[in-house]
Amino acid sequence: MPDSSRSRLIDCLCRAYAAMLCVYPRAFRIRFGREMQQVFRERCRSAVTDNELLLFVARMLWDWLGASIREWLAALGRRELHAMQPIVAGWWLLALCGIADAMCAAMHLFMLDYTGSLSLRRFAFTTTVWDMCMVALVAGACAIAAGAWNFRRRNAWLLSLHGLALGAFGVVGISPLVKRPLGFRPISLLFLLMATSASAFAWGSVRAPQSRVSDRWFLSLFGAASLGFAVSFIAVGFGWIRLRPWYFDYWIWMSSYFALCSAFMLYLALRVRNRRSVEC
Repeated sequence: MPDSSRSRLIDCLCRAYAAMLCVYPRAFRIRFGREMQQVFRERCRSAVTDNELLLFVARMLWDWLGASIREWLAALGRRELHAMQPIVAGWWLLALCGIADAMCAAMHLFMLDYTGSLSLRRFAFTTTVWDMCMVALVAGACAIAAGAWNFRRRNAWLLSLHGLALGAFGVVGISPLVKRPLGFRPISLLFLLMATSASAFAWGSVRAPQSRVSDRWFLSLFGAASLGFAVSFIAVGFGWIRLRPWYFDYWIWMSSYFALCSAFMLYLALRVRNRRSVEC
């Protein structure tokens, strides 16, 4: 084989092997990827020179398959968790969820401008509430996806539960199956599930190893505040506290809860993003 053809063949095999390394876990590739490519090039050159290329490729594929499986099993067994909470992937999903929650909070405040005449209130209900429910669906889908992405990591399923309740709230608001306005009691049960799941997730994240004091304070305070909202949802839903939907206190109360959820999701996204930047 001419030297030029041999060099092109070796280069093609090395590029294919470099692409195959993407199967390994990220941390393993960063640590050993360059050395593995150098060793592969040397062995590939020797195999081409000795006319043992087919045998070399067969052995390489077998070793690659076995080593990649072993490394992924080892990676799943290790507790390489984020110092603040157990989510280490999908930071952009958390950020989108936080932005959508902030939009819901703003829409609740927007409803304060329509507490005047009955016609204005009906117009606000038929337009703004629809948009609010659509945004809630987006936020719920992002939270569900973030929890499902990290389903092997501690209490990430609580994020999916939070998103499921939030998405159900959006579905109830836009569903054509709901023929008449609902009372707040069935909605309060969904918000109870949202608040308690988020609170449990935050308090579970406080116990993560190597958490910093500032992060523990934030997560603990959010967990307590979210639990307080959960109690208020039950109290209003069962009539222990009177909040009529077209009064200022109702919209401010709901807006405050969505603002709290937005701050929590954006905080998680920021911490996860910072952690990934440090690891890279």
